[in-house]
Amino acid sequence: MKAIGITGSIGSGKTTFCQIFYHAWNIPTYYADVRAKWFMENDCQTQQTLLNIFGPGAYYGKKLNTKYIADQIFNNLDLKKQWEKYIHKKVMDDYLLWRQQQKVAYHLHESALIFEIGAERFFDGIVLIVSPEPIKQQRLIAKGLSLEDIEQRRKHQLPDKDKFSLVQFVVYNDEQQSLIEQAANIHQIIISQL
Repeated sequence: MKAIGITGSIGSGKTTFCQIFYHAWNIPTYYADVRAKWFMENDCQTQQTLLNIFGPGAYYGKKLNTKYIADQIFNNLDLKKQWEKYIHKKVMDDYLLWRQQQKVAYHLHESALIFEIGAERFFDGIVLIVSPEPIKQQRLIAKGLSLEDIEQRRKHQLPDKDKFSLVQFVVYNDEQQSLIEQAANIHQIIISQL
């Protein structure tokens, strides 16, 4: 079974692209950010690690305080490194178990940070989703992020231009080119290489 990484900067449309594969060809996707949040909300070990690193402000009672955690991560490099060392390993271990359970020709793994955390070695191919900055910004503001939040997150990701030579496919999510057609072309290439 092939493992295909889907990456791109925040707001590029990675999730939308992965949903096409599921709806058109029943290809499953492991969503790294969704699983990380699940661990933070449901896994006792992860919750204790969050409290140890960030203190009691990490939760409102039992509810995750995402704004507080994001502020801590993006303003304190030491805390960011401690947290990332823990959560990236936790999510990758979970992904490796998940992928063993898949009974399909290939699956997708969606993460903005594939190259930033050195996870590229886990994939048979990587797709980079790129989108113009104004479109990404519009999407993220619609999701409730401020311009400051967007810039903080963007600073911690490799620029798309640095990833072009590292990937097998580039998808342009610019509202001009069809995402469905680009997904279909990539699907056909992957299937032909099985």
